[in-house]
Amino acid sequence: MKRTINGNIIKIILSLTLYVVFGFSAVSYADSWVLWTKITTDSIKNNDARSSVRWEVKGGYPAYEQCIAQIQPQILTNKKANSESFKPILKQIDIVGNTLIYSLGNEQEGYTVFTEEFLCLPGTLDPREKK
Repeated sequence: MKRTINGNIIKIILSLTLYVVFGFSAVSYADSWVLWTKITTDSIKNNDARSSVRWEVKGGYPAYEQCIAQIQPQILTNKKANSESFKPILKQIDIVGNTLIYSLGNEQEGYTVFTEEFLCLPGTLDPREKK
């Protein structure tokens, strides 16, 4: 049993490395895939800079291809919603690969840049930091 657990850990680490380096996943044994959004918020007001990161689950899928197919529609949905919600203070909104970037604010309220990165990960992985 110990050998199987170590083997699975090695496969997961290798798969994530391939995904990050080559932009694809060699994992075909995963039972499920989760579409995650990593939301990074960087803000500045009165020379006080702050940054935060949070993760959100957007959906679960039985196959990697199904998960990947949901990234662009999700990005477009978020772009439309954010364009409407933040219209009075929205400065710029762009899509770069699997990432939605938008900035908003003014001199009185300060400026904020949101980066929403969409990732498909095996259902056994949780990218959030342990508390």
